[in-house]
Amino acid sequence: MIHWKAKYIPKNKELHTEQNARTEKNKKNQITPELKKSIELAWKLLTDKKFNDAKKEFKTILEKFPDSSMAHMGLGNAYAGGGKYHEAQEAYEESLRLKSDMAPAWVMLGKIYIKQEKFEDALKCLQKSLKLRPNMSQVWLLICQLLLKMGRSGEAIQFLKESLQKNPQFEELRLILAGIYEHKGEIDTAFQYCNEIITHDPEFWHAHFHIARLLTANGNYNEALESCKKAIKINPDIEKLHLLIGRIYNELAMNDLALRAFSKAIELEPNRVLAKIGMARVYIKQENWLEGRKILVELSKGNRYLSLVHLLLAEIFLKQEMYNVALDEYKAAIIHGEKLVNKFPELLEIENKFPQVVGNERQIAETFYSTFQKIATEISFDSEVNNNSDITEIDENIVNDLETPVDL
Repeated sequence: MIHWKAKYIPKNKELHTEQNARTEKNKKNQITPELKKSIELAWKLLTDKKFNDAKKEFKTILEKFPDSSMAHMGLGNAYAGGGKYHEAQEAYEESLRLKSDMAPAWVMLGKIYIKQEKFEDALKCLQKSLKLRPNMSQVWLLICQLLLKMGRSGEAIQFLKESLQKNPQFEELRLILAGIYEHKGEIDTAFQYCNEIITHDPEFWHAHFHIARLLTANGNYNEALESCKKAIKINPDIEKLHLLIGRIYNELAMNDLALRAFSKAIELEPNRVLAKIGMARVYIKQENWLEGRKILVELSKGNRYLSLVHLLLAEIFLKQEMYNVALDEYKAAIIHGEKLVNKFPELLEIENKFPQVVGNERQIAETFYSTFQKIATEISFDSEVNNNSDITEIDENIVNDLETPVDL
């Protein structure tokens, strides 16, 4: 018996030491009532976007509780909110060193890597978070958008389909699939996913909006109008819905309704340049040159869609037979349309085709007009309104959201 005990004493000591170490680690990570209250107060500062104050509070907490993984994560959020991504990364890494199974910390570290455009590292972090907590639907969304950003649409589709099997009620995933298939030119499949969403949830306005966009792009304006009306009825305070229906009304020559829709879009988002351009286009169609010019001249002082703004101004001046001014606007459209000129270098050659003599201004201006008409889809307002990059691009709101302290 003595021999038996002697043989196993070392193993018992080793086991006892391991248990003590585990107990000490658990004590370090234990959230005491005092720590919980302190973190809750500091987190309130985060939700109020008082990032500097939150940073100070979390540092104070860490002076007393240096091994609090939650406090390190909170400090990371404070740094992230203030745009200090390197410091945030260090805080999240320390949080995960102390407690490697904190799914929210992996998510936040992944978001920091996205901000730093370290997409492979971001993907690994987000995948780890899903292994720890498989039902974080926003992380599914972020991963598939990240894969799209990296040009890996095949993987994104596969990931989306697998995620839908696990959680079929997460309609946002179907919406992204619709966007991907639209990019691939498989419009029928895009329609199919949108209709599936509406079958499951008729109040999901994004699906009605997406269908309206697809129909508008195909020139089916009456059907598009009905889908867009359904989306607006569900959620009347979404600026891009009014922008799209304004575009549809304009195509259907319902000018007053178009102006009303664009005005609503501007009311919801005062700095929305495309809605103002939409109004200007309606005024041009109505030959209300004064109102159209007033809007476009103001927009020309900004820095968005300048090529299109100057092009529309040129059209107004051309119609008013102010050929010299029209020429100046066409030249400005070219100057601000670098990508367009790279694709259509013939725009730079138009003037050279005509002798530089007085009286040629009209002919040159009309040649500019006819040339731009041929390539209108490349710079058109319509293509901007129909752009679905918001579906396939990484959602900044998801990236910027701060995780709540779920472990409290």
